[in-house]
Amino acid sequence: MKLVAEHLEVRPGLISHYFRTIDELLCAAFERAATREREALFEGQGEELKGLAALCAFLRQATAPDFSDLGKLWLDARHQSRYRAALREVVIAQELLTNQQLSTCIEQALEMGEISGIDPEQAATEILIVVDGAGSYVNTSSEEATAALAGVTWRMSERALGLEAGSLNAG
Repeated sequence: MKLVAEHLEVRPGLISHYFRTIDELLCAAFERAATREREALFEGQGEELKGLAALCAFLRQATAPDFSDLGKLWLDARHQSRYRAALREVVIAQELLTNQQLSTCIEQALEMGEISGIDPEQAATEILIVVDGAGSYVNTSSEEATAALAGVTWRMSERALGLEAGSLNAG
């Protein structure tokens, strides 16, 4: 708590006034960061973007270099959640929210006739596994490897949606 207060240039008592333990602070910080990241990843969904257009926008954001910190955030949170039960609950809740939002894009694509014959929740889970897997290389990848990982993310997403190779990335 003292280090956080020093970093923010406030008194430690101010931090402990709002957060009784470091676990509470960690959970609140992760929840806020994950929520902001999700809002950025799904920006425009439901308003002007629906179905595969919303999914493509999500994939463009998720594979953009600007979102490399997202991979670091999730890697750290998942690691820490092994030892911190409260954080584990927050990580699970945030995963479910992201999966639900991605499932909504896929459900819209089904309703619009853009795809057919798939389970939206299963496809969303598969896509998020690929996004997370690619994100796990964030600390070690070269630019060439990062581009290759983005390609894998697009191809595996197409496969999860029952689409032909290259059909999403062309859009």
